[in-house]
Amino acid sequence: MDVRKQTGSFAQAFEKHEAGICEGKHEKEKVQRWRNALTQAADLCGEDLKNADSGHEAKFIKKILGEVNKQLHNKYQLDIEHLVGITSRLNDVVRMIDIENSGSKDVVRMIGIWGMGGIGKTTLAKAIYNKFEGSFEGRSLLANVREVIANQPITGLVGLQKQLLNDILKSKGHIKFDSVAKGIEMIRERLPCERALVIIDDADDLHQLKAIARKRDWFGPGSRIIITKR
Repeated sequence: MDVRKQTGSFAQAFEKHEAGICEGKHEKEKVQRWRNALTQAADLCGEDLKNADSGHEAKFIKKILGEVNKQLHNKYQLDIEHLVGITSRLNDVVRMIDIENSGSKDVVRMIGIWGMGGIGKTTLAKAIYNKFEGSFEGRSLLANVREVIANQPITGLVGLQKQLLNDILKSKGHIKFDSVAKGIEMIRERLPCERALVIIDDADDLHQLKAIARKRDWFGPGSRIIITKR
């Protein structure tokens, strides 16, 4: 009730804030919007820890974080219901990814999707990313690898390595280096403890893969690396 009606400590906080603001109309409207937002938040449905995950607080928090991550990071939203023929192929890859099987949770899997241009490999890769990104602590979708490197033959591969590291480690672009060799060194040093979902889309050269995901032990237990290629 404190949240919905702003009583108790909420009332004290609002009184303190209102006493310190000017009498302007806009400031008063802002405070009222805060009050309305709290009232709306109090009306939202939620889950009770006592009735979820057998009261196990850590599991409950992890579940909430997974849902929040899914909402915040779902950059590649696709409405797959209206994409003809993708559902069966998506289900095939889901079986290969196999993240629900307890016996394969600590195994790093690399899965290749091969085919001629225009058959929907990139669409399938993005659908996989949509479906599973919330199940991994780190994730990265390296889109159009062939095109990126063709347009930036000198810096393109280094840029993809930086994106991989910054995405998975959530470094917001702070990881910097200027050579492929240094990128390989940093991937090998910093990602083996990270359980990650990585999509490498439209790679067309073995050199690219060796610089980004040469070996399974470059990534943490339970990681899934999916590569699309013509």
